[in-house]
Amino acid sequence: MTALYEDDGVRFQYPENWSLAERSDAWPREVTVESPTGAFWTLQIYAHPRDPEHLVDEVVRIMDSDCEQLEAEPVRESFGSVVAEGRDMAFFLREFVITCRVRAFTVQDRSYLVLAQAEDRDFERLETVFQAMTVSLLRNLEL
Repeated sequence: MTALYEDDGVRFQYPENWSLAERSDAWPREVTVESPTGAFWTLQIYAHPRDPEHLVDEVVRIMDSDCEQLEAEPVRESFGSVVAEGRDMAFFLREFVITCRVRAFTVQDRSYLVLAQAEDRDFERLETVFQAMTVSLLRNLEL
């Protein structure tokens, strides 16, 4: 079953057994949905359009300073009429390989950054869930 997040013109579906936390006291707004295994999908919402490539580069810079042996591959992904700039990343955390995907795009008068992260094997299992949440978000933004 799915739950629905809806606030300030943003809507997306997510698994009902995942926990949701939001920060809406400042821009960018942030909503994080976390699985029972610790995997998470985070959405940052910017009040005004920002350069998607710049948003992605900021995330990569921060992760590069915090993560051991970060590998980042540039990606451009289309979601219908929306083209997202991004990076597919991997890094080590203790003995685990962590997979992280970040995508940024602008729709109408706002920019959005989506980050999905999980332990490598968990990411493979949850990749379609992360994708479905992003597609759900975009379908509702384009209405």
